[in-house]
Amino acid sequence: MMKQTSIVLAAALFLALPVLAIGDDSHAAQAQTPQAQTQPPAAQTQPPPAQAQPPAAQTTPPPATTPPPAQEPAKQIQNMMMPGVPPAELKKLSVMKGSWTASMHMYESPMGPEATSPSKASFDWAFNGMHLEGNHQFQMMGKPCYGRSTWGWDPEKQQYQLVWSDAMSPSSYVYYGTFANDNTLVLYTTYMMQGKAVTEKMTFAFSDPDAYTMTIENDMTGQMKTLMEEKGMRAKGGAKTASKGAMKKPAATSTKKSG
Repeated sequence: MMKQTSIVLAAALFLALPVLAIGDDSHAAQAQTPQAQTQPPAAQTQPPPAQAQPPAAQTTPPPATTPPPAQEPAKQIQNMMMPGVPPAELKKLSVMKGSWTASMHMYESPMGPEATSPSKASFDWAFNGMHLEGNHQFQMMGKPCYGRSTWGWDPEKQQYQLVWSDAMSPSSYVYYGTFANDNTLVLYTTYMMQGKAVTEKMTFAFSDPDAYTMTIENDMTGQMKTLMEEKGMRAKGGAKTASKGAMKKPAATSTKKSG
């Protein structure tokens, strides 16, 4: 009986071994599957080398952005600051050279009531012909006064420049303008008056080489109005100006009539 039982157990074990082997293989396959899931393909962890290095063309600016040589602006500045000879544009101011007598009419303005008074002016070249200087004698509110004008050419603005200074104010006024035609020079300036910006226009018109009319207008009232008008004639045989010397203050002119 014991022998038969041993034979039966042996047979059962013999039949069960393939099943156990199959079970062990399935468990091993299941154990290897998670490892395959936790390790992604090598291609996903290593990006292509081309993405790490941008194209060389993006790091080098185009040759067109290279600035011009530094010596070019220096040459332009040198030519502008040291022209060597007076510019041709100044020749148009030659018509003013000499001595003049005039009658100045002042219209009613903040500077005084309407009045007419005599005036004188003389012009001559200065600073090696780079500027024209004018000495002026006139009356303001019945009192003698004098002033000086310096004329030149601004090559940057391509305009004539006039700097006016007088004995009435510590300020100087700078005008810019051009010739409206061959015989008329028009200049403008802007200044502050009573806290308001005022534009002033000055016009020199030469009816012939020996006569001129000068008018001054401003927009203090909101529109351009004539402030002053001066009509001058070239002095015959008058002494030439000494613009390089000191300005001489004119003697007071008496307005009393002889009895």
